[in-house]
Amino acid sequence: MSDNKICCDEMRVHISLGLIRYDERFDEYNIVAQTDDEVEVLQRIDFCPWSGDKLPSGYRDQWFDELEARGIDPLNDPIPDIFQTAEWRKGWSAR
Repeated sequence: MSDNKICCDEMRVHISLGLIRYDERFDEYNIVAQTDDEVEVLQRIDFCPWSGDKLPSGYRDQWFDELEARGIDPLNDPIPDIFQTAEWRKGWSAR
């Protein structure tokens, strides 16, 4: 499932309202738990809160693995543009 294969209308509505965020880097959905001018707190969800459908497992671990394999520290180094979108997964293969 990706952001263009949303499981139900409720999910679609909450995404459009900004209460659910899709992170294409990781192929994950997040509930916006708190937001203000400086901080946004997100909580990843594994199941749709309305339909109960399983959401994508995501690629978070693989994203960090790929950065590490390239010698990139995501806390201290600039993240290349390709890693800001789903584009990085096109060349990814399990190691």
